[in-house]
Amino acid sequence: MIMDKMEFSDAQEITASTATDSTNVLDLGLASTGSDVGSGTPIWVVGRVNTTFVDAAPSAANTWRVALQHSASEGSGFVDVFAGPAANKVSSIAANNDMTKGADLLTQPLPTDLLRYLKVQITPAAASGPSAGKIDAFLTLNAPLNT
Repeated sequence: MIMDKMEFSDAQEITASTATDSTNVLDLGLASTGSDVGSGTPIWVVGRVNTTFVDAAPSAANTWRVALQHSASEGSGFVDVFAGPAANKVSSIAANNDMTKGADLLTQPLPTDLLRYLKVQITPAAASGPSAGKIDAFLTLNAPLNT
């Protein structure tokens, strides 16, 4: 079977006011000292809004950060590889809402020298979680349209 993407999260609901890890941790099956998995054909990391976010206490100061993390061990020691720009939560029906369905919060090719385990982490800048909203996060060979 050929797959065009590997999923960290598929319509994962994000309502916490603290950092939320992706549903899945991907095991690259590599030695824990690093690899060159990002060399050659680009493999893209994409974090995309699946369902528009709703915030009970909207504020332009409420932002979200989506980061790719890696670790040599599956259960601990994850650190950021890179993060997307801060995205604003729903503040109203304003045009600057970055958290609407289809918005890409993270689009970047994988670097070289990754550790064995990868996950995505979504972190709010303020301690107020949304009342609704879902994220898709995945690896794909297809370059995102919004890059």
